[in-house]
Amino acid sequence: MPLAKNHTGTANHETFAQPRRVGRGATARRWAIWAAQAESGTEPCFATAHRFQCTRRSCPWWDECQGLQADWRR
Repeated sequence: MPLAKNHTGTANHETFAQPRRVGRGATARRWAIWAAQAESGTEPCFATAHRFQCTRRSCPWWDECQGLQADWRR
């Protein structure tokens, strides 16, 4: 199933946040968090490269997301 395109021609993150099938473990957790982020109106960014520049310490997943980095990156 291809991703829907928005008006700029890039993939629509709201469509991306809706998985067709949810697996088990960490992947399922990430999909659930991405879906919750999209539902709340924020960009689904949990455990993505965006976490390296993230300053949203009020995010409910901050500690978990930042904890996924290697010690040398912190």
